[in-house]
Amino acid sequence: NPYPDERRLNQLQLEQTSLRYLRSLESVSAQATQLFFGVFSSQERLRIERQNIANFDTLYKISKERLAYNRVAESDVLQLEINKLQAAFQASQLERTILIANRELAIFLGLDPDQYLVLSVADSLPEVNIALDDAVARALAGNRDVDFEIRRLQQDINYERATGNLGPVANISVSLGANGAAPRVQDLYSDLSQSQSVGLTLQMPLITWGVNRNKFKLLEAERTIESISIEQDQAELEKSIMQEVSQLGDAQREYNLLKRSFELADTRYKIIEDQFLAGIADIAELNRTTLQRYQLRRRQINILGSYWAKYYTVRALTLFDYVNNQPLAIAPF
Repeated sequence: NPYPDERRLNQLQLEQTSLRYLRSLESVSAQATQLFFGVFSSQERLRIERQNIANFDTLYKISKERLAYNRVAESDVLQLEINKLQAAFQASQLERTILIANRELAIFLGLDPDQYLVLSVADSLPEVNIALDDAVARALAGNRDVDFEIRRLQQDINYERATGNLGPVANISVSLGANGAAPRVQDLYSDLSQSQSVGLTLQMPLITWGVNRNKFKLLEAERTIESISIEQDQAELEKSIMQEVSQLGDAQREYNLLKRSFELADTRYKIIEDQFLAGIADIAELNRTTLQRYQLRRRQINILGSYWAKYYTVRALTLFDYVNNQPLAIAPF
């Protein structure tokens, strides 16, 4: 009797629809995060380039005055001017990049495409400690386990239907009716003749020449293959969630290290800048500290975007909000 399984299948499919809706919301959040950090990263780089332009311009003017007293090499003055021009070129490139990325983000959020969005993010990350066992359990129990159960049930239903059609088949037909004829419409139903019939047919193969046995073997093989496929997909899901959770933790640790590294690089840059003005450090050292500071800030922003992308991936897999420590749910309309 396949009907209990079919009723259970319908219930699971309804639950699956709700879960897929939640996962689609998390997918939208992940896409919005990617677009957000595309704009924010460019805006932050532009801010640094404009800061570099101002710093190089100040150093260039001071060095040019000192050149008259032979207190600085002419090559250093020329290098500072080159640095300023390069920073201005990079700023111009970033401004065009921001306009395109800003428009794309605004359209995605349903805002005015011409509205310039000024973005900012918190310097610190929320303390999120996710146990691997907990994440795997949530991913299976509250999410993909429904998909796996649907596949198992569907396979059982298909198997039962297919095997049921291989044996004897009985068909019962019942016919009830009435007919009549008259020269006038109002006399059609006055003298009806009734007809009734009941038919029973039974189909039973006498000799199958091994066809049914082969079909049984084929159905069993398909059922086994599907079971193995489900187990493999389940193992792949466990591997995926463990990998995503591990990478999320790595991104959190790396961001904290990069944040501290940038703070040190920023302090070192100011020291080297003062030493250059005092004639202690040369232009090569100033360039190295400037580049190091810029690269560290860029890496810090990139890993921040990667962290939030990983976080929403984990949310989609587990359907759990680890920041607020609560399961995801569909908001009432």
